[in-house]
Amino acid sequence: MKVPKFVYMKYYMQKRRKDKNHRKTETHRKKSQRDDPDIRQKERQRELASKREARKNEDFKKQNLLLKEKLERIKIIKGLKQKRSRKDENYRRAEAESKKSQRENYDLRQIERQRELVAKREVRKDKNYRRAEAESKKSRRENSDLRQMERHREFVAKKEARKNENFKRNETEKKKIARQDENYRKHESERDFHRKQEYRSHPENLENERLKKQSSRQKNLDKDRFNEKTNKSTKRKNIDFTDHEKDLKKRRTHEERLLSLRIPFMQIRQLPRGGQLSVKGNVVNVPVEVQPTINSLPHTLEKSGTISVKLKKKLEFKKCDF
Repeated sequence: MKVPKFVYMKYYMQKRRKDKNHRKTETHRKKSQRDDPDIRQKERQRELASKREARKNEDFKKQNLLLKEKLERIKIIKGLKQKRSRKDENYRRAEAESKKSQRENYDLRQIERQRELVAKREVRKDKNYRRAEAESKKSRRENSDLRQMERHREFVAKKEARKNENFKRNETEKKKIARQDENYRKHESERDFHRKQEYRSHPENLENERLKKQSSRQKNLDKDRFNEKTNKSTKRKNIDFTDHEKDLKKRRTHEERLLSLRIPFMQIRQLPRGGQLSVKGNVVNVPVEVQPTINSLPHTLEKSGTISVKLKKKLEFKKCDF
């Protein structure tokens, strides 16, 4: 008795599918077919042709319309449900928590980032999009208000970041490393030069600079005149400032601190550029009563109430730890 062909093929394919190598080759073949653009194009054309033929049938059209209506109804119902549920506080809290957890999840963020990058790459392949993007950037650069807003945003962001000590340390280290490079220093000097040129290109800025210099010169002249007048008046009246430098040179720092009328407290830090010292924050002057310290000086051992003792080692011992 002959076995029918379809039965034979059925058993044959079942046996083949049990084989692991056959499954691997089959998956590899399907994958290569999916990757091949010609095969995909053919499949796409076949699907379109089958859809065109199916649309000629009136029953298919009716079924398609019914499906569309159902889908629209489902969308409307979902929208109404979401509106109702969003009014509920518990639902809103749960939704906010789920979004927060998604944002905090590193893997999800990475997947979203990759998806965005792929989408941007695909879009940037289009020449029209690139032209439009370039034109929009150009218009933004030309718009002074937008530039001002961006600068302000950057300034605020930097200000917030500089509050962090780690950020400040990293920034100073980067600057130190960068300043060792000659190209960076040249670029920095050129940038400063161009900035000065741009500033001086406007006549208003030049006028302001001239007025500032003039006012500073006038102030210096006024100070010099005042000092000359005071010196002349003191010489006429035979009054001169006493010179305490000789006495102060003999004193030490701790002695000066004891006799000072005020003790200043301040934070002195090194500047990132130049290494100069600067005062940070407020300066607090604490007043001190010097009279009791002056009365107690000189503070001898006899007045301090201490007894001097000299320790000696025993003759039995070879060493002394005192």
